[in-house]
Amino acid sequence: MFQRSENFGFPVLVDEGGKVFRSMGVFRKESRKGALPFPALLAFDAQGVLRYRSVTPNLFKRTRPAEVLAALAGMPA
Repeated sequence: MFQRSENFGFPVLVDEGGKVFRSMGVFRKESRKGALPFPALLAFDAQGVLRYRSVTPNLFKRTRPAEVLAALAGMPA
């Protein structure tokens, strides 16, 4: 898996059934292969509180790394 090969140092959710992204409002549509999410980045703190949410309906536009890093820098450990 990608997250194992990259050695992130934090847990990465693999939401194969789409339950989490549906509950977080990032569901786009159903397809023959299952549910498809919008491009999204959700960051939770150690207590499971959502601290950062970036969702875009544009499949070619992603959250800038600098924006994510700034948000994570202010997140409680």
